[in-house]
Amino acid sequence: MQASPLAAILAAATGAGTDRAGRVAVLPDCSLPGHPEVFAIGDMVRLNDLPGVAQPAIQEGTYVGRLIRARLAGKAGTAPFAYRDKGSMATIGHLSAVTDSFGMKFTGVTGYTMWGFIHLLYLIGWGNRIAAVLNWARALTFAKNRPYRTITYEHAQNELAEHHHERE
Repeated sequence: MQASPLAAILAAATGAGTDRAGRVAVLPDCSLPGHPEVFAIGDMVRLNDLPGVAQPAIQEGTYVGRLIRARLAGKAGTAPFAYRDKGSMATIGHLSAVTDSFGMKFTGVTGYTMWGFIHLLYLIGWGNRIAAVLNWARALTFAKNRPYRTITYEHAQNELAEHHHERE
């Protein structure tokens, strides 16, 4: 997995280093070296060997937002970013997921239900939450165990070419 090309651009512009995945090294406050006014967060940064997943990105975003608010209020001396590991969750199939949080592990439908609940908590706005629940209900009701169709770039090109030839 490679970081966003923006990470390389930021690294080149500021002289910051990058790791083998292309993530830019940031200071403990998520700012770029020599540029305290520029912040980078998420899976494009290397900070404390954190994985490039949602939870560090969410916590970094919250931290940087508070840091900017504190700076605007004239407060200095903010503590460096500290990650709080809340665990891991992943869906692994139809109605099945694995969760590992605070020393407890769950799998299957229980893990899937927990994953869905946490996922909904992090969505912004009730409209998005309702839409996600309706989409999941539709997928669970009508898709059953059938895999979702994956459209590759090559497949899309072939379909486009076939459609173009049909019109001629």
